[in-house]
Amino acid sequence: MNKILSTISEELDVYSKCLTKHQQNQYVSKLRNYFVPYLVENYDGIEIKELFESEFTKRDIIDSTIFYITENKNVKSISAIDDFLIALNSFFQRKILKDYDNQNISRLIPFNKLSNDINNCLINKGIVLRPKESDPSINFDEYNFIVDYLKRIHKKRLMSYQCPIILELFMLYGFSYDKLASLKRSSYDQERNSLKIQFDNDARNTVSLELPYKLKKQFYDLFAFRNSKSGINSEYLFVTESNKMITHHIAFQELSKIRKLYENEMEIDYGEFQNNPFTATGLQKFAITNMLLSGMNETIISSFTNQKEEILKACQMSVNEQFQIDINRYVNHMLRGIETYDEFNED
Repeated sequence: MNKILSTISEELDVYSKCLTKHQQNQYVSKLRNYFVPYLVENYDGIEIKELFESEFTKRDIIDSTIFYITENKNVKSISAIDDFLIALNSFFQRKILKDYDNQNISRLIPFNKLSNDINNCLINKGIVLRPKESDPSINFDEYNFIVDYLKRIHKKRLMSYQCPIILELFMLYGFSYDKLASLKRSSYDQERNSLKIQFDNDARNTVSLELPYKLKKQFYDLFAFRNSKSGINSEYLFVTESNKMITHHIAFQELSKIRKLYENEMEIDYGEFQNNPFTATGLQKFAITNMLLSGMNETIISSFTNQKEEILKACQMSVNEQFQIDINRYVNHMLRGIETYDEFNED
């Protein structure tokens, strides 16, 4: 193992131990898989003290981010620049700048200030990333953070029973807010633990969703609470404490709390550097992307979720990026599966 690889790997291991589980998931793989190889490629043979106190400059922050973008074929969006810079910023603040004095680098904190410069460099290289997505999907680490948060909610008011179910239904099935709010209490079959959903484009079509067992217990507790309150007798599945249909504010309020907790733990600010994924749309996109990845038909997804075309299009784009589809191979493979294709192969 060469000198810089050995020492920077040791630094990264020490840094990793002071992170939370969510920070490790978001930061360490980016640094280990891209920042370390960048240093090995450009600074092989140099002592780490000399590297970070004398040799490492603003140009290296830019170039290592460009290395990440060009080497990671899954990267398609400008937001990936910020993702890498946040990870690098954390590594330098928590470890490197504590061990090695470099005032020039310290003055560049936070590194996200370089995002526009990096994007311009990429454009000059012929690499054009798509703009940041409004209300982007949560990722799996953010999903796990939300799930952990919901487990800790203390049940004492109506919303503390309802909010976990509402957010979980968003993350599982991607229902639009209007679709979820309009569901009647009679649409839930407690014995079968199923939710009857009517297709929006054809009232004759319905689907009975078999819910996970966890939701059966949550619905049982919710209805027990509602039945104990004489003033809460609405026909809707989810209601406010004044017995009215729920509004967007309910999920917004809870997700804002979760966002703040996540920002504090991850030491980031979505308002300053990135678009916020902790929205109802961000949770819904997560569910729809997973359904598309599993092979579910887009038209059926649209019919029972009541999601608009722009949401489905954004999710399909995410799926294409995750699959890294070779369009030429994909099209030919699909065409060869059509029956008439074989007929033209016959003599």
